[in-house]
Amino acid sequence: MYILFCAESAPPTPQTTDTPPPSWQPLANHGEAGKYCCLCGAWFNNPLMAQQHYEGKKHKRNAARARLLEQLAGSLDANESTGLRRSYSCSVCNVVLNSIEQYHAHLQGSKHQNNLKQHQQ
Repeated sequence: MYILFCAESAPPTPQTTDTPPPSWQPLANHGEAGKYCCLCGAWFNNPLMAQQHYEGKKHKRNAARARLLEQLAGSLDANESTGLRRSYSCSVCNVVLNSIEQYHAHLQGSKHQNNLKQHQQ
């Protein structure tokens, strides 16, 4: 999996593909060697460094979190859905969770489901 490069003017939006980027294009202010993973905020000096990053644990974890965040975007507050955060809050249950994975598990849990039913009545 490879992450395509971000535009300098746009907020970082990961775009995943199963194939490598078609070419190594220079990014503004970083020259031809400056390659960037929008998802992790990592710069690469050469294609081998980028490939190692994309195959690494940190990138795979961030990619999985980004996919989960995209799936949960409808249930997050507007300020939480803009990117990966250090905490996620559930206003229905009045709890704060430390990760998107915990937030997802919380939404599936029986306490949240019961509180949601009471909140909707």
